This record gives sequence, C-alpha cells and structure tokens, in this order.
Amino acid sequence: MQPQLTPTDQLRSLINGYQISQGLHVLASLGIPDVLKTGPRSAEELAGMTSTDPRSLYRLLRALASVGVLDEGDNQIFGLTDLGQGLRSDAPNSLSGWATFIGRPYYWQAWGHLAHSVRTGQSAFEALHDGQSVWDWRTGHPDESAIFDRAMVSLAGAAIEQLVGHYDFTEFHTLVDIGGSRGQLIAAILARNPDARGILFDLPHVVAGAESQPPLAAVSARFRVTLADGATIVTPSRVLLLASDTGGVGAMTDGLALDRDEAAKLLARIEALPGERTDNVDRLLERLRVLAK
Repeated sequence: MQPQLTPTDQLRSLINGYQISQGLHVLASLGIPDVLKTGPRSAEELAGMTSTDPRSLYRLLRALASVGVLDEGDNQIFGLTDLGQGLRSDAPNSLSGWATFIGRPYYWQAWGHLAHSVRTGQSAFEALHDGQSVWDWRTGHPDESAIFDRAMVSLAGAAIEQLVGHYDFTEFHTLVDIGGSRGQLIAAILARNPDARGILFDLPHVVAGAESQPPLAAVSARFRVTLADGATIVTPSRVLLLASDTGGVGAMTDGLALDRDEAAKLLARIEALPGERTDNVDRLLERLRVLAK
C-alpha cells in the first residue's frame, strides 16, 4: 500500500510537474512506447535502438517508472504499464501525438514566458517572435505544423467518440467544421449519418491531402474541403456549424480563445447566417458579444 502524500509532498509534485511532462515528451518523441508494445526491453537495448546515451536513458526510464508509466523489472528491463499503453501511437485514444508536441522548443519557450502574458495580456509567443502569431509561424514550419496537427488529432479522439455517441445529428443535412484540422470529427459524424454532407474548413497547409487519407477517405463522396487564408480564418478554436432541412442553424464549439477583434468578426459572420437559430447558437452569440466588448 502506497503511503499517503503529505500536503508538502503533493505541492512539490505539482511544482515539479514540468519535469514529468518533458520526460513523457522525450519518451514519445523517441518512439519508445511503440517499441515496447511487443514486450519489455532493457535500457541498454532501447538506447541502441534510439541512438541515446544508455545511462541517461536509464535515468529517464526510472523516473517514468516512478510515476506509473513504465514498469521496471530485474536487470534494468522496462515495459509499459496499463497507463503507459496510452503513449503508443496505435493505442485507442492515444495521447502519443500530444506528448510529442508539448515539449517542442517553440511551445515550451512560450510557456516559459507565461509571466509576460499575465503581466501584459499579450501573447507570450508573439512577444518572442516579433509579433508573429503561432498560426503564421507554423505555416512557415511545415514539420512543426504536422506535429501540431497530429497533437490535435490525438486530443480529439476520446472527445469525438463521446460527442458522436451521445448527440443526435440526424436532423442536419450539412455540417461545416471550421478549424477542423484533418477532418476527424466530421468524418466520424458522416460515418454515422449517411444522409449528411460535410465541409471541412481550415488553412491550406493543415488540410493538404486530408481527403485521400483516413478518416476522410471513407466518406469522400459526401464532403468537400474549403481552404482558408490568414484573413479568412477568424478563430483558433473549432466551431461546428449545423444546417437542417427546416432552415434551422446550430453551432457547437470546443471553447473560444479569441481576442476582441476576432470575436467581433465571428459574431458578425454567424449573425449574418440565414434561418432560425437553435439555443446553442444563441448561447454562442451571447459569449461572443461579451468577448467583443
């Protein structure tokens, strides 16, 4: 039985949480969870497979074993625990993509300047990059954009399962996923609603080739991709617009993180949509009006 942590121990664990985050990032980036899916291996063997320093890798593996992600056996043999299985890239609702992303230098550095944002209300990333937004920056760094897209897919898996399993989309004939990344959500909805059609709307470098790859390839006859540019895309959060045969319009959002100008633009566009509005659209508009003040 594990001894109960004192409040001081609990607080220390929270303070040092960044160390575990970085350790999980390195583990996932090296692909070690995928190697271990076939069974435990020694630290020395893993070091040879990942071109890492055996002693340093062993210390990382031990640290992650101490938080329940790995299991250490005799002779420095390590395997995945049930918790660690979620870091495999092929695991159901895998978080491999998210773990690989959160330690990327540009993301890590921006969080390191959180105090700047708290003091000034300005974006830490933009302060570090001469006013350039992270979206524009990733457009010029396709490798980082691909890692980010994979992270978004990784985060969305479990949430999409719950949404599609519990919400009835049958009344809607057209769905527009704004900021929909690689189309995971809209593909899941279309797969369960054979009479619906979908539009995936995102930046060109985000959706490039998405229509020919899973999951969109399976529903390719019932959707199209619409490209946005920097002036067109107005929200860094996803908004799902829904249109019914009766002329009603619905909307869902995964949470808005907009500045005043962005909120005003999105508010104007939704208010201009024809047809009756459902209650969730009205709630979205109320929130946008607050943000736009």
